[in-house]
Amino acid sequence: MQLIVSVLIGMALDLAGAKPTGKYYASKYDHIDVGTILNNRRMVNYYSACLLSQGACPPEGVELKRILPEALQTNCARCSEKQAATALMAIKRLKKEYPKIWQELSGKWDPSATFVERFESTFEALHGPGRLTTPAGDKLDSPDSNTIDANITQTSPQDSDRGNQPATSTQIITTNPPFSSSTNPFASTKRPSPIPGLVPFNTFFTNPPIPIRPINIGATVKAIKQVEKMVADIALEKIRSILRPWRRVKKAQNV
Repeated sequence: MQLIVSVLIGMALDLAGAKPTGKYYASKYDHIDVGTILNNRRMVNYYSACLLSQGACPPEGVELKRILPEALQTNCARCSEKQAATALMAIKRLKKEYPKIWQELSGKWDPSATFVERFESTFEALHGPGRLTTPAGDKLDSPDSNTIDANITQTSPQDSDRGNQPATSTQIITTNPPFSSSTNPFASTKRPSPIPGLVPFNTFFTNPPIPIRPINIGATVKAIKQVEKMVADIALEKIRSILRPWRRVKKAQNV
């Protein structure tokens, strides 16, 4: 008798957890990146206002409000695997990163938290708690000191199974290449000056001083006098060219 009762209870539990014969929910909005929305505080406020009937709703928000009561009561029985995984990820991130918004949403749609707890326990057992996170973007600060962790990464089943494998010892042999200026990226190299004729500033401290030849004072004075004489001759010739027409006119008048 106890065996029959146990079988009947097992069959009842299987029927309760099975999906109905109806179709899945429409997948026309499955392409929306919920992880990107959760990375933006402004977008989270926009969609939460829609679900709380406190603001405008986009088409996907209207569709979500329509199917949400049935999905909660039936434990997301008509959800596809992708939709269920996205819903579980959204619930966990809202709880962790936006606790005030989650409290308002839960108070409106699931005050006793019965449906959400059943949904979490069911799908975590099927998929595992560490395989439903999506990569988050930049870390954004929110006015309520709720921050988005940018270090959330997506884990695969292969990575989780590696922890159960026995550790194997490996020996690594490394060889160091010969140290030279061609292989050393920090070797000092003299960079060309950006301006022709300009000596880099650091060469004043690293290069030997430039030898300075003694100045020949006599040759310098002689060169200066030659320049002065040349300038004076040019000026005198210019004055003569200006006065030459005037002298011709005056000479013609005297004749």
